[in-house]
Amino acid sequence: MADPLSLVSGIAGVVIPALHGMRLLLRDLQDIKDAPKNVQDLKNELSLVDGALSSLQDIEPEDLDSLGPSVGDNIKSTVKVCSTACDKFRADLQRWTRHSQDKKLSWRDRSTIGFWKQDDIKSIQGKLHNCQVNITSVVSTATLSFHHVKITQEIRKTLSLKEDELKAVTQSTVRQRGQVELQLESLSIQDPKPEETAKNLQEEQRYLEESQKLLGELLAKIQEAAKPQATPVVNVTFGSQNSGLQIATNNAPMSGFVFGGRGE
Repeated sequence: MADPLSLVSGIAGVVIPALHGMRLLLRDLQDIKDAPKNVQDLKNELSLVDGALSSLQDIEPEDLDSLGPSVGDNIKSTVKVCSTACDKFRADLQRWTRHSQDKKLSWRDRSTIGFWKQDDIKSIQGKLHNCQVNITSVVSTATLSFHHVKITQEIRKTLSLKEDELKAVTQSTVRQRGQVELQLESLSIQDPKPEETAKNLQEEQRYLEESQKLLGELLAKIQEAAKPQATPVVNVTFGSQNSGLQIATNNAPMSGFVFGGRGE
């Protein structure tokens, strides 16, 4: 079995730099005075992801380990994709605001961010939203503590609710993938930058694939835990002579037994 501390350490190695990069981006956005509404919305999404990743760091190693190494790998992939997108967007933002001074947007940069770059902002908002939903799902699933042997009726009810929630999120992710695939298929040569647009859509497609894998792993874990527990099998042996009466505890009357020596 994998070392729970090793799994946590591996995830921390991805989460910590991701949080650092997201906080740098958030700081840059907060430094923009009188920012357009789409920038304000982006700041809100960054704050939500920050909270989700911070909660992920607070999970007990045993609880996180109960989800299995496959989920751990998918967590790292999901966070990496989102982190890379934030780093890229931060570099783009610095280029888009190069005409501004004293943290106040020039009319030219305001037009760029508020109008021309709406699709870019919408794209990273979608990635951040999915990341927040996915990581929140991981946290809430892990805290169900699957390493406990006995699944009570109350826990089973919670598992059922969680299963419905994960199915809804998965369906939403599938719909998003479908929309991205349609956009790729309908990409026109009239697009001002078809290659760049296609690259962005392909990145979004890969991210949604990673999200779907992670949600699928969590759903499988929930469904496995919700299965009725089998009756434990008790093996009974009768010693070297394979004879005699052996019983642990009995609360019912017994009859029909003949006690005597074993015939040769």
